[in-house]
Amino acid sequence: MPIERHQTLVTVEAVRQWRSKGTEFFCRYDLVEFNANGAPVYNCVYLVGEEEKILVPEKARSDGTIQERKLTFFPGLFNLHRKFGDGTQLLVQDDYTLFTVRKIGGAIEVVSQGLDRTGIEGTE
Repeated sequence: MPIERHQTLVTVEAVRQWRSKGTEFFCRYDLVEFNANGAPVYNCVYLVGEEEKILVPEKARSDGTIQERKLTFFPGLFNLHRKFGDGTQLLVQDDYTLFTVRKIGGAIEVVSQGLDRTGIEGTE
C-alpha cells in the first residue's frame, strides 16, 4: 500500500514551461537508495523560489498512484540534468551524494547539496 506524502510534484513538461517563461530554478539530487547492482539512485528536486518540487513521471501508474522518478546517475540523472537541469555542473562526493556547482569569476559556488535519504549508517 502506498504511503501518503504531502509533496509538491513536477513533471518534465512543467520544467519545459519554466524554461520558456524564463523562470529561475535550481536542481538538487537526493540519494535515496542503492539498486541491486550497488549503483546509487537519486530523486530530482527542483527548487523554485522557496518551494521544493519533486520530479515525477508524466503519467500515473496503472493503480492510479504517482511515485517520484528514481534515477541512476548514468544515463538517467546525467541526461536529465543536461536536458532539464539548471545549467550547473555535477560534483559527486565519495559518499555518492551530489552537489551542483557553478563557476563565477575564478570561484566555484555550490548551488545545491543533495541530501542522503538512504538511512544507511556511514553515508549520511
